[in-house]
Amino acid sequence: MGDAASIIKVTPPSTSAMKYSLTGYSTASLQSNSAQSYLHVFSYTSSVSMITVMNMATFSRVYQYQAQYSLSYSQSCLYETNSAADTIVFQVGTKFMRIENQYSSSTYTALIVQDPAASSIVGKGLHCANNALVYSLMQGTYSGLSSRIFVAEVNFNTNQITYTRYLQATSSCYNGIIFASDKFFLPRYSEYYIYKTASQYFYTRSLNYNGVIYSSFNTCQEIDQFVYPVVALTLNGYAITATKNDYISSSLTVTDLSSSLPAHSSVDPSQFEEKYFSNCGRDLPQPPNDYTSLASTQISSSFTLLAEETYKTFPITAFTAVKETGTVADPVFTYYLSSFTGSSYDIYVNSVTGDIVVDIFLGLYVGTYQIVVKGRLQDCQTISATFTLTVLGNSPPKFSSIVGNALQDATVEQGLIVIYSLPTITDPDGDVITVTIIDGGSFAYPTFVAFTDPSNTAIKLSPSLSTAVGTYPVSVQLTDGIVTKAYTLNILVTAAPIIAEKQFTLTNQGPPIFTAQLETIFLKIGKEVTYTLPTQSDPDLKDQISVAVMLNQATSFTIYEPASQKFTFKLQNGTKYSNQYEIGITLTDSNNNPKTTSYKLFVKVEQVQVNDKINNNTQDLEIVDGKVAHSKEKQTYKCGIKIAQVSRDGRVLLKITSLKFAAAEAIAGVLTDKDIKAYVSSNSAITVKIEEVLQENVVQIRMQFKNIDQISSGSVSQFKLNNCFRNQIFFRSKY
Repeated sequence: MGDAASIIKVTPPSTSAMKYSLTGYSTASLQSNSAQSYLHVFSYTSSVSMITVMNMATFSRVYQYQAQYSLSYSQSCLYETNSAADTIVFQVGTKFMRIENQYSSSTYTALIVQDPAASSIVGKGLHCANNALVYSLMQGTYSGLSSRIFVAEVNFNTNQITYTRYLQATSSCYNGIIFASDKFFLPRYSEYYIYKTASQYFYTRSLNYNGVIYSSFNTCQEIDQFVYPVVALTLNGYAITATKNDYISSSLTVTDLSSSLPAHSSVDPSQFEEKYFSNCGRDLPQPPNDYTSLASTQISSSFTLLAEETYKTFPITAFTAVKETGTVADPVFTYYLSSFTGSSYDIYVNSVTGDIVVDIFLGLYVGTYQIVVKGRLQDCQTISATFTLTVLGNSPPKFSSIVGNALQDATVEQGLIVIYSLPTITDPDGDVITVTIIDGGSFAYPTFVAFTDPSNTAIKLSPSLSTAVGTYPVSVQLTDGIVTKAYTLNILVTAAPIIAEKQFTLTNQGPPIFTAQLETIFLKIGKEVTYTLPTQSDPDLKDQISVAVMLNQATSFTIYEPASQKFTFKLQNGTKYSNQYEIGITLTDSNNNPKTTSYKLFVKVEQVQVNDKINNNTQDLEIVDGKVAHSKEKQTYKCGIKIAQVSRDGRVLLKITSLKFAAAEAIAGVLTDKDIKAYVSSNSAITVKIEEVLQENVVQIRMQFKNIDQISSGSVSQFKLNNCFRNQIFFRSKY
């Protein structure tokens, strides 16, 4: 405790005390944390305000800050995050100083925000809602209205202040208490009339002076709540200096008056409670009530909002009530926002439906907020519902391999076609991504630019010979429905080669073609397969050939590399695939009279099946290597091997045939690389490797050629099967 000149520390029942004083400074107020481990001393001179935080046990200084303005009329509050961290805020007029304390690391951060335009309004109470949001109960003149009560919301995250007007005009009041964004008590003495509205008032008893407590609830006055526009605060307009002024201590003996205190008497509530109830008639329900069984039960009281969303409506369940008698009107609630732990300027409540509407420009910060919606009936009875709003962060989509916002330039010659593949897209939130193209400065893009398929993973560039040479800037945009990420892409159109006039007559002898037949691709789940397109030729030798590929439904497991004309296929385990896919391939020449040839590349998927024939038919099978095994009964089956298919890449499919399926299946299962010899027309042996056994007893082998590009499918003319006992299959009867 203390006075303006000194602080006295007493530890009852001891009468020995310590007195602390600081020459030249007056003490304005004292404050402590809930554990009473730290004492906050607010003091001042004619031009300086100072806060000193002390260790309560030792009275040693933790820190001390000064600001270059006086705080003789100040308010303060404390928000405790935990036992080792809290936030102190003190206020002088519209100047607010905040100090964030991390006692464990001895880190103390101070800042000052101010609204210099509001100089005629005074703080009467301060409430710390959290470490970034405080509510100040104020009185004075603002926006042309004098002698009014206001609640100022100060947001240290945005450095903004929002003033809300309450109640009616009143003379100067004492300091009050504010304990929520819209809940306060403000006392006034010597008031002998009270305004209910701007033009209606009533007198207190016999014109005597009375003490009056103004409040934003249970009041005789019209609330007259009005929210003013948000005002930007000036940051650190005053210097903050760390100082080390020490308090001087001395001993003191105090007198114990505990035994001589007079007996106290309770205040007579009849002298003030509901004293002017009959004069009010506003905002309070008057018995008998018209309605009963008021209810505000909600189907859902938790809502989620993304931080980037600036407008969203959250419907609530309508409040209900029951009529006391059949002669009164049906119950109708008028809804309004009772409280919000964020900025009340960011949301509002539909008065008819009660729906909560978020309508903000920059969005809410990530965190959890509490909203209280109140409903008022025709007879002034009220009921409320509390909601939780969780604001989540959202990460934008991006091209995973791109640093910055620029894609690699795309170059295409007049009259040619280029397929520009976009990099892989990633989204940390797993949202569905939409890819679009717009021009660098408008809402359209060049007509020769288009996506190759609905997946929008590649761009087809096809400028005509009349397309102007130059740079065409476009923007490739990725959006997850909330955030859009834009990348720049410069498309460079270069000039086609100049051909001497009358040097020859323009003709086109025919379209381009592949020099070899496209092969059918067989895929197996879990294995990667590559395939390179055959070379292309055109009857007009000078014509260049462009290759356009439409992956269609095979996009999910196929990668095409235009430079090498190579496909890479990989089926993922656990994914369902069709039995067959078709990939469209178009060859186009660069002739002035261009011609095209379209092809289809067939991709067949081997589905995983369980073949029970092996278990059923080979249980009596005995394979003899080198000699016939001894058994009571044996049966010999004749098996054959034929070439089913030969590929240019050296793959051969061998079909094992037999009237007995199990016999052929057994042969296919035991063949090794050494059992097969293959020769080309020069009779030189080729190394053979068995890759896998396919369905229907088909063995896939690969021949290792030194110069595979010089080998055609017609070069394979014969094969030999080693003389070995593996081709002798015997079955022993069960009976």
